[in-house]
Amino acid sequence: MSAQTTEAFRKAVMMMRLLKSSTVVVGLSGSSDSVALAYLAKQTFAKVLAMTVNLK
Repeated sequence: MSAQTTEAFRKAVMMMRLLKSSTVVVGLSGSSDSVALAYLAKQTFAKVLAMTVNLK
């Protein structure tokens, strides 16, 4: 993962004023961008819940 992506994620977290002790929910489609988001969230927050929705 690029340093630019990691930095953008860090800035977004700061703007939302989320705490590292927060529990966050991540929408996970299985595509590379949602997997990257889940990975960054797990590296940042105390508890991460991944959620998928089957729209078919």
